[in-house]
Amino acid sequence: MRIPKAFTLVELLIAIIILMMAVAGVMGMSVFAVLQVKSQMERADIQTQMNFALEDMKLHFMSAARVDTLLDAGGETATSFTVLGEKDIYTITPNITTDNTGYTYMVRTPCYAGQTGNCLIRRTIDPVTSVQADEVLVDARFEPKVEFIFSVGNPPNYLIVRITAKTKTAPVGLTNEVLREEGIRLWFVDIVSPN
Repeated sequence: MRIPKAFTLVELLIAIIILMMAVAGVMGMSVFAVLQVKSQMERADIQTQMNFALEDMKLHFMSAARVDTLLDAGGETATSFTVLGEKDIYTITPNITTDNTGYTYMVRTPCYAGQTGNCLIRRTIDPVTSVQADEVLVDARFEPKVEFIFSVGNPPNYLIVRITAKTKTAPVGLTNEVLREEGIRLWFVDIVSPN
């Protein structure tokens, strides 16, 4: 009677090691894929907040009746920008200033009391009651920075807004810094000082 040949102990150990390496490779690829998806989601969140902030600025700057932050005609960069614009941004009345509100866009540090980090906000100031209301446009976890730029050669009512934020992790091939820059035209006022 013949006994069928079985695997030897060495062959079984080699098979187990190969199986463990294959499982470790699949797990490593899975972890890498999850981290890439997470970092891409964080970048998408930052870009959504930046787009919201720029759209908000466009709507309020479009109806500006007065600019309180005048920039130098030779080119200047400011870190906050204040305009007096319409309360109702869809009803623009440039000759009537009684229905206007002050809007200041800036980075506030700290974002909230007892919290570390800075956030990009829009501060609304009612000129009649002097009541201030702040709305966060880019969250503190992204460490935003904002610049309002007037460059030589641009029209006197054209402002470039640059928002920079940081992600905690970066996808492969990208840095953790996200930058969004857009030009905004003010309809009724100039942003440069008349000097």
